[in-house]
Amino acid sequence: MHAVKFFIPSLLLICLPSLASAENILFPDDSGVIDVTKAPYGAIPDDGKDDSRAIQQALCDHVSGNHIFYFPNGVYDIGDTLFHLPEQDPLKNKHACLELRDRAKRNILIGQSEQGTILRLMDNVNEEFADAVLWFGPSPAQRFRNGLRHMTVSVGKDHPKASGVLFNASNQGGIRQVTIKSEDPQHRGAVGLDMGHTDEVGPLLVQHLTVDGFDRGIKCAYQTASQTFEHIKLRNQREYGWTNGFSQSIFVRDLEFQGSVTAIHNGPTMKGDPGQSRLLLIDSQLTYTGNGSPPVAIRNQKAAFLRNIRADGFRAIVSNEIQHGRGNPTVVDSPLVEYIANGSEASRKGKPFTLFPSPAQSLGLPIEEPTQVDWEQDLSRWASPHQFPMGYSGRPDDDMDDTPSIQAAIDSGATTVYLPRGRWLIQSGLYLRNNVRHFVGCEAMLSPVKDQRATVVLVDGTSPAVLIEGLEAGGITFTQDTHRELQLRHILGGQYQPGLSHAGKLFLTDVCLGPLKISDKQNVWARQLNIESQTDPGDAKVVNNGGTLWILGMKTEDEGTVIKTLDGGRTELLGHKHVAHRGQEPSFVTIQAAFSAALAAGSALETRGNETKTADNFNSADLYVAYEESMN
Repeated sequence: MHAVKFFIPSLLLICLPSLASAENILFPDDSGVIDVTKAPYGAIPDDGKDDSRAIQQALCDHVSGNHIFYFPNGVYDIGDTLFHLPEQDPLKNKHACLELRDRAKRNILIGQSEQGTILRLMDNVNEEFADAVLWFGPSPAQRFRNGLRHMTVSVGKDHPKASGVLFNASNQGGIRQVTIKSEDPQHRGAVGLDMGHTDEVGPLLVQHLTVDGFDRGIKCAYQTASQTFEHIKLRNQREYGWTNGFSQSIFVRDLEFQGSVTAIHNGPTMKGDPGQSRLLLIDSQLTYTGNGSPPVAIRNQKAAFLRNIRADGFRAIVSNEIQHGRGNPTVVDSPLVEYIANGSEASRKGKPFTLFPSPAQSLGLPIEEPTQVDWEQDLSRWASPHQFPMGYSGRPDDDMDDTPSIQAAIDSGATTVYLPRGRWLIQSGLYLRNNVRHFVGCEAMLSPVKDQRATVVLVDGTSPAVLIEGLEAGGITFTQDTHRELQLRHILGGQYQPGLSHAGKLFLTDVCLGPLKISDKQNVWARQLNIESQTDPGDAKVVNNGGTLWILGMKTEDEGTVIKTLDGGRTELLGHKHVAHRGQEPSFVTIQAAFSAALAAGSALETRGNETKTADNFNSADLYVAYEESMN
């Protein structure tokens, strides 16, 4: 419907960093991770015997405490759902296990490698088994930080009712580098990744996921938050590749689908569905591999923003089936450059919503991947503050300042600095410099000393990019006093501020932060950005002052302006969900700048020259555009 500059499906994978070099995940013995193969648990992979009891015991013994459960390479035989205890199991009477079911959060399962670590449902499990291999808890939205990374989950064969993973995470958490598969010759299984098994799943991020087989590859439902996806492969599904219902919002980039059924159904899939679901899909390749009459590639019944989609072999690329004949028409031909299901004109047809004359398309900012930071394989090049004790410094959980010991670990020449699980305190500044390229939290807590300000500052050093990940960091400010690239990943709490104008590239991946400030000429890419703060009038949760900001998936709470873009800045928002009252301030403010928002709702203010215009809503349009052609 609308034109953009180019279509690049063949280049999607070329642009991705190599993941193979990062696919041997190792931890030092003193990192605080729970290795399920070691005493007292003793799960033994590759022996054909049920490991589920040993793994379940490890989970029961470490409830909701920011633990990493580590699975070395091998096939782990699973006889029943992990995290869920059968009624006849004596472990069910243990208080810790009851807590696990009621407080299923801060549990991170990590394998040594995606293809090497396999959790497999045993062949002797009854074919009527209708549960999942892994279950991450029910609602409410308190499943903070749950994670599943670097492993394969298989339902084996002859389990047509079994699902792979019933996942749940809130605010910060998700799935990365995981395969979920059915080994059945007919690809039987219920759902590969089920995130519609309960309400209040999300916000979260799923990246680098492959689902092979099942009736449905991915199932999403319910509207409380939102769910963001990137680099997803679906193949050999039997009914749908992906379904999204019950008013959930899903924001997807780089879906590769191969199969003989509809790739995505966005809309009611069962009785009682109110039909308010929202789908954002960009940069994707959908391929029909069947021999019969082809279906449509995308079936949409509500809100949708589609861009840069190729669909080969299907009857139509998108069938738009909004009630009462509203919305823009079905599109048959591929490729699809840009499309909105609902425009701003009568009967929800036509173009995006604008306040001033603007191009009828999204900004289409350049998208970059973070520089690959390899996982250090030589553990002698890892350093930890407990290896550098200085008085009371260097021990977690003692309410004493650990700044000297952490800084000593950074300055030791190590490439990787790790914080074993626990609570570490700092005051003033930690300076990431010298050879450090990876600061691994091991899911630790990093906090300020009482009544002190604390910053983690990236300064000049040997590595062009530095990754900080796996932290709960309330009260910490991350900043860049360098042109080096900074990556923040899997972080709950804290905030970011640039330390200089034209700071280095910034990548935010699966983070829950306080207010975000972007400096002049800075380039920022965010994937699943969750900001929960009440903003004062005149301020905003995100302020982009002359930089370039690209966001895939954003969730906010509380009153105040969501994004303010100023002084030549450019901001592209691809998917937004706001929870709770918006307040009186405009949601999106654009002043002498460029902004576009797909699948976002709220109010807007735009200033061009000496004229300012406002709007209370976007007339139900799936895209809001606020920029002049000369600014893109």
